[in-house]
Amino acid sequence: AFTAGYLGEAMPEVTAMPGDGFVLPRAFWDYFWGHLDAQRTGAFAPEELTARVAMLGVTLPVERRDVWEAASRAHPKTAEAHLRPMPPKLTLQELAVQPEDSLARDFHALIVAMGFDLEVLDRSGLETLPPALAYLNARILQMHDVWHLMGGFRFTALHEVAISTFQLEQFNHGYSAMFLAAAATGIACGGSDGAPVMLTIAEAWQHARATPSLMGIAWEKEWSASVDDLRTRHGIKAFKGSLPPDLFECPQAA
Repeated sequence: AFTAGYLGEAMPEVTAMPGDGFVLPRAFWDYFWGHLDAQRTGAFAPEELTARVAMLGVTLPVERRDVWEAASRAHPKTAEAHLRPMPPKLTLQELAVQPEDSLARDFHALIVAMGFDLEVLDRSGLETLPPALAYLNARILQMHDVWHLMGGFRFTALHEVAISTFQLEQFNHGYSAMFLAAAATGIACGGSDGAPVMLTIAEAWQHARATPSLMGIAWEKEWSASVDDLRTRHGIKAFKGSLPPDLFECPQAA
């Protein structure tokens, strides 16, 4: 409803879901506001952001996992994640042997050039989660940069907002929800103009809704195909936001 209204589109019918009285614990809010204070004062390096936001999940009560597991199973684009075995870890070697101009080689080149880890964060500990949450979190860590390539998301601050919105709509991803909450709240409390972030969230949400489930694609069987061919085959379009991807990095030029 927010994205449709913000973009001036027809408002969909919205059904309010009954709440169960759950209140986020004090530990969550203490960490949340502490994180925003640390970000505002530059108390940590940009490359630490992902791990710091992920720590918000540690403050959430374990007894809520059954509720979140049920939500993930019910989501139409998670492709029955609870029935899937944990994906094996990727290696640079298996990507490097694929043909030139293939998705695998583009992915390999990206990881090497940017100095990224293949799975963004260490997946240890995910095995303690219920099956759908465990698989979804492992697969998102593993394929986040693949979806950057497939979805046409640049590696900029604004497009990290866009791909987080994409992951939230596609997979009901808890980390992405917390990342967006921290980003939007940080801008609002910092006195900056939040319109670029909110517009990007709206546009990326609509883009994700129009994109078929990426979780249902066996990416390891698609390594040898090019990004363009895969977009055509699976009906995936590159994200086209209204704003320059590097808006925050180059505000004067933008």
